[in-house]
Amino acid sequence: MSEKKVDTEMDIMEELVDFTAPFDPAGNRGELLLGVNGQVVRVKRGETVRIKRKFVQAWENANAQAAAARAAMDKARQSVRAPLLEM
Repeated sequence: MSEKKVDTEMDIMEELVDFTAPFDPAGNRGELLLGVNGQVVRVKRGETVRIKRKFVQAWENANAQAAAARAAMDKARQSVRAPLLEM
């Protein structure tokens, strides 16, 4: 039964879904490279394309991780500034 579940999850990750790579706030107009387990796709920013769900999930996970890292750095900066302001 668990093998069937794994097969179904694998099938879901192979499904094609619509994806639009956003423009980079830093102004980078280059293609977005998405890689999963040695497979790589190039996506033009601003254009909607159909790619496998696994690439979209990897992009979403990378963005969530980057946001968490930024939040942790902001919190660390605030904790360093607070004692300096108390001097």
